[in-house]
Amino acid sequence: MGGLSLIPGVSVDGGPASDYFLHSESGSFAAVSGSAADGELTVRQGGPVRVRDAVERAIGDWRAVGAPGVTEFGIRVTPETHTVYVKSAPNIRWVRPASRG
Repeated sequence: MGGLSLIPGVSVDGGPASDYFLHSESGSFAAVSGSAADGELTVRQGGPVRVRDAVERAIGDWRAVGAPGVTEFGIRVTPETHTVYVKSAPNIRWVRPASRG
């Protein structure tokens, strides 16, 4: 998913800290607070793209191939696309159109 930014640990008006995922291309967001380890995770999403759902799918794909380290990833750049893939499982990849202009 292109245009995704993470802003970790933001507290608004003294409330508990949340991690914010912002998708600039669509104006969508996800705010995640709590701890998955404690089973107390709260997720709010807004906008046309289900940002947290897409992040969870990507994490699931990564875990399914053994949670490879950064050296196990490859990058392919063409005039049309930028692709990040897992070397040992090339069917696990994330493709983004190249920026124009």
